[in-house]
Amino acid sequence: MSADLWSAIATGCERAPAAAALLWHDPTAGVDVTLRYADLAERAADLAAGLRDLGVGAADRVAVALPNSPDVVALLLATLRLGATYVPLNPAYTAEEVGWIAENVGARVVVAHTALRDALAASPAHSGRVVDAVAPGSAPPAPVTIAPSAPALIVYTSGTTGRPKGAVLSHRALLENLRAILRGWEWTSADRLLLTLPCSHLHGLALGVLGSLLHGSSLVLRARFAAEEALADLERFGCTAMFGVPTMYNRLVQLPTGAIHRHDLARVRLWACGSAPLLATTFERFRELFGTALVERFGMSEGGFMLAA
Repeated sequence: MSADLWSAIATGCERAPAAAALLWHDPTAGVDVTLRYADLAERAADLAAGLRDLGVGAADRVAVALPNSPDVVALLLATLRLGATYVPLNPAYTAEEVGWIAENVGARVVVAHTALRDALAASPAHSGRVVDAVAPGSAPPAPVTIAPSAPALIVYTSGTTGRPKGAVLSHRALLENLRAILRGWEWTSADRLLLTLPCSHLHGLALGVLGSLLHGSSLVLRARFAAEEALADLERFGCTAMFGVPTMYNRLVQLPTGAIHRHDLARVRLWACGSAPLLATTFERFRELFGTALVERFGMSEGGFMLAA
């Protein structure tokens, strides 16, 4: 069994290259886009070469402050492919916040949306390379050997009592953690997850993206959460699961009953909630309206996902 995240995902890409990996609605073109596992592996290779051309190598850190998109997923895989460490950052952070974390973590490259890139460029907060996109490189980088103990992600805490702190998560820790929790949920390649959580947080990035890809299942990724749009996507794409936070489920139970019942949600077998306390009233109202119970899970940046029930 593969001992690092990239090798484990690459093995799945080779095993089922034509299987759907990521479904995305392109707002510019107004069309749905499906990336197969082969497509995702190719994008990861191209962007790994692009990161290498920017000076990124094994053990370097790549900080990414971008909204949800297929490029975020490909950048994550590209970073892991190089043996580098991925540092997810909230794209709503200020230039000062991103600059401080980038300096603290020693990021070789920061990839940020255009407005944030421009603000960083005008600020002395970060002295490294800042780009708003990574161009494909000229040739895929050679495979590297990644130690199971090597860091895969550095996730910064919220910083409610001071400066954020970087929690280092190794390949081994994430692999064992994700395999265990999804094994408990009987996750298979037949599952399809609706993910509207931000990929800048561990919940969406690790459990949602990495967990799905590790198990060869498919992912319907959205830029944001909108309650009725989520129900429509669950039905239209035949999703079997949704991962959310209490705020999302609060909005779902506030929808008119007719808006809920007009959607066929029979295929959804798992509604998971985490990242914050869930009110008992929301739990009971959801069970009343949707005919099933929410599954709650507990985790933290420093330790991954520790409890699911």
